[in-house]
Amino acid sequence: MLVNQDTKISVIVPIYNVEKYVEECIHSILGQTYKNLEIILIDDGSTDSSGILCEQLEKKDARVILIRTTNKGVSAARNIGIKKASGKFILFVDSDDYLLKNSIENMAASSREVDLVVGAIIYRNDYKVFKRNQFFLNNQLKDETTEVMLIEEYLHCMSKNMTDPYFGAPYCKLFKASIIKDNGIYFEEGVAFAEDFCFNLKYLQYAERIGKVDLPVYVYRKNLCGSLSRVKYDYHYMTNRWKHLCHEYGKLYMKHSIEDCYEHVVKRAYRYVLNSLVGRERIERQEKILREFASVNLCLNCKENHKILNKEFSLLRSVKLWLLFYNLKCISENTLRIFYRIIQKSVYTLRKG
Repeated sequence: MLVNQDTKISVIVPIYNVEKYVEECIHSILGQTYKNLEIILIDDGSTDSSGILCEQLEKKDARVILIRTTNKGVSAARNIGIKKASGKFILFVDSDDYLLKNSIENMAASSREVDLVVGAIIYRNDYKVFKRNQFFLNNQLKDETTEVMLIEEYLHCMSKNMTDPYFGAPYCKLFKASIIKDNGIYFEEGVAFAEDFCFNLKYLQYAERIGKVDLPVYVYRKNLCGSLSRVKYDYHYMTNRWKHLCHEYGKLYMKHSIEDCYEHVVKRAYRYVLNSLVGRERIERQEKILREFASVNLCLNCKENHKILNKEFSLLRSVKLWLLFYNLKCISENTLRIFYRIIQKSVYTLRKG
């Protein structure tokens, strides 16, 4: 494929203690068939050899710019990269992931007269188990042959797959730098959940046309260490983050007058919060957290907001058998969660019927 390479693309890579993977990541960018790149590496206070490896790569290729900073987190590192970027488009790459050889060329080929380009993802782990995300190849869009879609169509798909990295993650996407900078769109710093989703939602408020690449452009390496699982789950914090995420979704969907999609989002967010509580909190505590979630004006004065969530509360009332399980010490949390999900599935099946 021959693509005009006059347009500079800035690739932003936040780096923190990834000496095992960082060279593979950066070499995958340097080896792209699309050459007009500005590669911005932000070493976020690494304590391993990541910074030294980046220094060596900077000396070998003039396109590489290395910025060192104290450890402030991935969002702050990405924001530093945004401010430094001079390209027309911006691509985010995580330092333990990598690109396929023609990824940027394929995305650049779809970038004409669109505000965002999205490509497919390949998932892998250190045991080289691959799984391809083929969202656009699985009949989830009305017209699979369409290379460009309007924002409304994209948002309809997004509402049904709100936690899919294809929509929420900043990688696998080519952003217009002018939209980001002219509207002051940056990643939220100091938060531990949904900062990347919120960035995308803010960006989409200014996008009208989305280009899609039905080919893998990004290889995502799943974290096998389970570091997140070792962090104590703060239900109050996570519930507040879900509220904030729904608020951002609400602004976007109300702007385009597609309230039905927003209803999907609110219901799904509610269920994620509810699922996270089952077997981990007392019934009274669950009710309190869920009431707090429902009390927020998620839909920006939408009168249907409480009606939507009150319907969902009927599920909580339908499983009072939970109380029996709480009184039986031999029943594990996993058993309780499985029990709940069986009931949940049955209730929603009956509703659809």
